[in-house]
Amino acid sequence: MQETIFDKMECRKCLFFDYRSNQRLSASFTFPHGKKYEFKKSDGTIVQYDFISDFHEGYACVELNGKQGFINEQGEEICPIKYDVYFMRSPAYTDMPRTMSYTFFSDGYARVAIPDSENKFLKFGYIDTEGTEVCPFIYSQCDDFHNGKAIVTRNGKQVVINKEFKEISKEYDRIGNFVFGYAKVMTNNLYGFIDENGNEICEVKFHIAYNFGEDGFAQAYLRERNKYLIQLIDKNGKEYYMKNGKIYRYED
Repeated sequence: MQETIFDKMECRKCLFFDYRSNQRLSASFTFPHGKKYEFKKSDGTIVQYDFISDFHEGYACVELNGKQGFINEQGEEICPIKYDVYFMRSPAYTDMPRTMSYTFFSDGYARVAIPDSENKFLKFGYIDTEGTEVCPFIYSQCDDFHNGKAIVTRNGKQVVINKEFKEISKEYDRIGNFVFGYAKVMTNNLYGFIDENGNEICEVKFHIAYNFGEDGFAQAYLRERNKYLIQLIDKNGKEYYMKNGKIYRYED
C-alpha cells in the first residue's frame, strides 16, 4: 500500500485565489521549511521531492529543483520533471509574496508551462494522463478543463476550446467561469453571455452584468443618460424588466 511520509515536517498551508477566475488556485500551498516530501512506492522504494500535491484523478503534481511533473498512485513518474513552476499573485493580496501554483489533472488533462524561446515568458499547454503533450504550447494562460471545455488566452484574447483543442467560441477580452451552463463575456468593456457550446445567447452590449442564478435569470444593466436600466436575461437571451415586483418581457 502506498503512503506519503512527511518526516514530521512542520509546514503551514494557505489558500490563494486566481486573479483570472476569482477562484482558488489549483492546489493549496505548503511551505516545508527546507524539508523533503517522501513517497513510498509499492515496491518499498522511497523517492523524495520538494513538494507532492494531493492526488486528483489518480495523479499528483510533484516539484523538484524548481520544475514540475506528475506521478501516479504507484509513485511512477508519468512525464519528465521538466515543466516550469509558475507564480501568481492576486491584486487583492498585494502584501503577500508571489505564490507557486501547482496544477492537477481535470477531465484527463493537466495544464503545464515551459519558457518561450527567449526565456522571458511562459507558454502553456496540456498533457494527458500518459504524460503526452497533447497540444502546442501556444497559450499565455489557460484554465483547467471542466465538462470538456477550457478557457485559454492567446495574443491577449480569451476563447473557449474543446478537448480536441478547437476553438468553439468567438474571441473576447474576458470570459468568466461557466455558472449554471453560461459564462459572462466582455469585449470593449461591454458584457454579454455565451452557452457551453460557445454560442452568444444575447448581444454583448451591457455595461454591467452578473452571472446566472438558480432562477434561470442573469441581471444586467444598460446605461442611458447617466442612468442604469435594470434588465433580466433568460437562458434564451430574451430580455425582461421588473415593475411593481413582477417580471415582464419586452415583447409583452
